[in-house]
Amino acid sequence: MQPAIARALAKDSVITRKQYPGLTSRLARAAAEGRLTRLLPGVYTLPDRSRDLATRAEAACRYDPEGVVIGDAAAALSYWPELEPDTIVVAGRHHRLEQAGYTFVRRAIPPALVHTRRGIRYTAPALTALHQVERHGAEGIDRALRSRRVTVAQLRAALDMLPHRRGNTDRRAALLDSRDGGWSALERRMHRLLRDAGITGWSANVMVDTAYGDYVVDIAFHHSPLCIELDGREFHGAAKFDGDRLRGNELLLAGRQVLRFTWAMIDRRADLAVSTVQRALKQFGPDATGR
Repeated sequence: MQPAIARALAKDSVITRKQYPGLTSRLARAAAEGRLTRLLPGVYTLPDRSRDLATRAEAACRYDPEGVVIGDAAAALSYWPELEPDTIVVAGRHHRLEQAGYTFVRRAIPPALVHTRRGIRYTAPALTALHQVERHGAEGIDRALRSRRVTVAQLRAALDMLPHRRGNTDRRAALLDSRDGGWSALERRMHRLLRDAGITGWSANVMVDTAYGDYVVDIAFHHSPLCIELDGREFHGAAKFDGDRLRGNELLLAGRQVLRFTWAMIDRRADLAVSTVQRALKQFGPDATGR
């Protein structure tokens, strides 16, 4: 490796011809010899960094300094690290480029909805979650809320900043379904059941202090010790089973009364789930219907 290139890469994970015009021929030669990887025209990195998402995203922002990473890549960089996007989509005003691993599109992103970290410009989690509705449905919003990187109020504000955008009808519907702060499809479904039954006086994902530590319960009632915990369709093994028992014990000792529902219970016997909540409210505190 040329000493000048090595020094540049010691400071930055990505280097460009614009930064180092005197190294143009040497950068091209190093790429041709496999000692550098050309990610985009005039943008290079070391081969062992070339598959790293943050490095690839930084390369996109070096190529287009006004570009903003959107979609799955923005979600993976902020609140959904499990995503492994093959293509980084970048919104900008001028460039239109299709290259392996990159797509540049013309799209304006409000500056207030752009975050910058380590040289990478990407959409704020609120806007990213709204964009994810098109690809992942309401799960995109669920993931963002579950990460606590965004609130329902921020999602609403972001949607208001994007009037007349294609797909806003679906985004608005998904956001309406998540208005009580549900973090999963199961939670949103339970919220709908409670609302439809006129059961009010509750909040979603409430922190409860116990002697063993703080726990977030799925639903807690304001004027009753009653809580609701929801168990999804996934099986999480013995550790999750034991943890749920510990959690239930500590909540009970903290003065809470916990009802547990599974997906199957809500899906197959929604009427029984609702009547169980109503009977529990009468037994453990003021009836929350008709607050």
